[in-house]
Amino acid sequence: QTGGDLLSAILKERQRELLGEGHRWFDLLRNQRAHLYSGLSKEQIQAGAALWPLSKATLVNNPSLQQNNFWK
Repeated sequence: QTGGDLLSAILKERQRELLGEGHRWFDLLRNQRAHLYSGLSKEQIQAGAALWPLSKATLVNNPSLQQNNFWK
């Protein structure tokens, strides 16, 4: 198998084995494939759309934190 085929096979196997455990999204981000499954463009992902926004309560409780740029 080529490198790309091997990576795809590993990601598919992890998807099956870790179903429901919340690892797939981070696997896709780490391997730059989130845009293929999320409906987000590569530009949106690079701008921070793939990061979770901080809650308003978190920002109020800790004023030294800043909201992710994409979610401002």
